[in-house]
Amino acid sequence: MRAPTPQIIEFSSKTGLLLQGLLFGGIRGAPTVIHVHGSCGNFLSFSPILREASILTDRGINLLSVNTSACDCIREGFRGSTYEYVGGAVSEFGECVGDIGGAVEYASAFSSKIVLQGHSLGCDRIVYYQLSTADWRDTVLLSPCDSYHLHQIFLGGETVEAHIARLKREYPLKDFSLLAPKEYGIRNKGEDYKIPITLRTFLSIAEGPPFQLFRLDQTSDYLVQSRAFVGIGQLDDLQTAGPITMFDHLAQRFRGVFRALLANSDHEMEPEADQLFLQLSRWITHD
Repeated sequence: MRAPTPQIIEFSSKTGLLLQGLLFGGIRGAPTVIHVHGSCGNFLSFSPILREASILTDRGINLLSVNTSACDCIREGFRGSTYEYVGGAVSEFGECVGDIGGAVEYASAFSSKIVLQGHSLGCDRIVYYQLSTADWRDTVLLSPCDSYHLHQIFLGGETVEAHIARLKREYPLKDFSLLAPKEYGIRNKGEDYKIPITLRTFLSIAEGPPFQLFRLDQTSDYLVQSRAFVGIGQLDDLQTAGPITMFDHLAQRFRGVFRALLANSDHEMEPEADQLFLQLSRWITHD
């Protein structure tokens, strides 16, 4: 399966940060899926993204995969004429609202409708964008995770609240000093890795939406006024509960939820991603 050749595009976030994207299709008057990456990712980091582009564009649907201010860990960026460092290790989570807003504005110029798609932490980003702006869009959540409980497991005994308090005492808030590797990462089932991050960025996650939106042991009071397509792999090592628990959690927070459970797939929706994208294309074109 060969993906169409993308256009490399540039757009500005609502806060003036210059960002890039890969536009597959670019068919005027067609639906466009805007894909938002996960933690420290980029517009190609979701491993089956090129196959998704092929399947969607063959069915008359554009795919725009974008870099956000949290692209990669640390990289150069320009906000207007001002040079700065951005990236998943240093940019605050809330920047995603302006990032996604800029991508929506760009794609709206040629699209019949916009569908927002997130993978992993990208799910938190597209939900938070809609709750912050009331710009309700069809929503695709691929491998949404309970970040609070993932962090609790990673800590191995210290509570999340005690950890936050300790970090505030031990680390500076205002510079690029990274937390020690032991402070943040993933350790669950078959996954064990560290994530580089500054205290300021960590707090924007731990005290912000990612530790609340998909937290399964608490009742959240939000409602997204749009429908959602939710894809979860049964073998996803970043799930802290069974997929049905996450599906049920999200069913209370969207106008309607289509449940796509992939019995043999992991966090990247592999090896059943093609099947998922075929289901997604039908969901997009049948309101």
